[in-house]
Amino acid sequence: MICCSVGVVMLAAGLARRRQLARRLGIALPLLSIALLGAAGLLLGQHAGHYAERARLNQRDLLAEILAAPLCSGAPIAAAEASD
Repeated sequence: MICCSVGVVMLAAGLARRRQLARRLGIALPLLSIALLGAAGLLLGQHAGHYAERARLNQRDLLAEILAAPLCSGAPIAAAEASD
């Protein structure tokens, strides 16, 4: 009888712990996604001007330039032109 009681108490404690974890994740995951979107926005902001200038030089639209060179080195346009 005592073993069953201890088992039920342990089960209840485990379920309570899972609920706490689920509640914490319910708060943490949206905050994490907001932080990741903010970081992605900052990176996009840094590289958007570079891609726009390269697109103008290559006479392409911005999306075509991003698809043509998806990894931006961040090099200045003058240095990129000199190496070509």
